[in-house]
Amino acid sequence: MIYKDYKKDIAYQGSKGANSHLLCVSKFPNAQHHAFETFDEVFQAVETGKVALAVVPIENSHAGRVSEIHNLLKDTSLYIVGEFFQEIKHHLAAIKNTSLNKITDVYSHPQALMQSNKNIKALSLNRHSFFNTALAAQYIKREQDETKGALCTELAAQINGLQILKYNMQDAKRNNTVFVAIAKEVEELPSSAEKKITTLLFTVRNIPAAIYKCLGGFATNNINIIKLESY
Repeated sequence: MIYKDYKKDIAYQGSKGANSHLLCVSKFPNAQHHAFETFDEVFQAVETGKVALAVVPIENSHAGRVSEIHNLLKDTSLYIVGEFFQEIKHHLAAIKNTSLNKITDVYSHPQALMQSNKNIKALSLNRHSFFNTALAAQYIKREQDETKGALCTELAAQINGLQILKYNMQDAKRNNTVFVAIAKEVEELPSSAEKKITTLLFTVRNIPAAIYKCLGGFATNNINIIKLESY
């Protein structure tokens, strides 16, 4: 679903052209998008009312959970009010007038590098970590070095005037990231809603079979648990 009528302020972590920004643009095209450097700043922006909503990644099908989000969620009073699945595509971008055989070094976020490990090895590229994929693209634009490339989104390449030398560098055919929208308040679901899903975060006592005893309550009330994560 695309929320074209949503025009409030939305926060995301990263820079223009990053995957989080790409999701905001695709799902909330008419909202005001605000970039923050860290996830902590994103959460603070929502808690202080600077923005009405924030979109953050919580899990990737290839690299697993984003542990920093789990750490922040347990210390906040914010609610998860939406869930989005986005296919992640990493493209090898470089300055104009260079070619793939000239590239010796690749720059990107550690997750992007890990998700593209096999293809990076196949091209014998030296890898360098960056804070996010969009900043890596900005770095390539600034350096103007024909031997350097960035793993980034197509949007980041366009914003920074780069050419894409190789599309879809990600190793997995289906590389999806789950994003969640967080807000200070949550609206009640209409009683007619056919599909209802929620997330609970709770602490158990340090006793034998604590999780087993907790799960009994879900079973008794015929609630299906589609994901259980001990953290």
